[in-house]
Amino acid sequence: MCVPPCGSTVAHVLAATSSVIGVVNSVIVAVIASLAGLELHLGGPVIFSLGVVGLVMAMVSLARYGANDFRRGQASLRPLFPGGPEGKG
Repeated sequence: MCVPPCGSTVAHVLAATSSVIGVVNSVIVAVIASLAGLELHLGGPVIFSLGVVGLVMAMVSLARYGANDFRRGQASLRPLFPGGPEGKG
């Protein structure tokens, strides 16, 4: 993903396909957690809290996974220009 020099990095990260899919997945987790609370006949505030906790946990775990994947991808890149870390050129 390329970020133009005049643009906002945060906006481009949030608009990336993986981020959009992560948000949708997190909302689905929140709905499932709320439905589980509803099935257990819990009160309204507890059901809402389950949904919020599910949403936050899913978003944090997907963000951590994405950040680790990004770091692994960056670490695998090798410079293609002279004078790289091997001292050649």
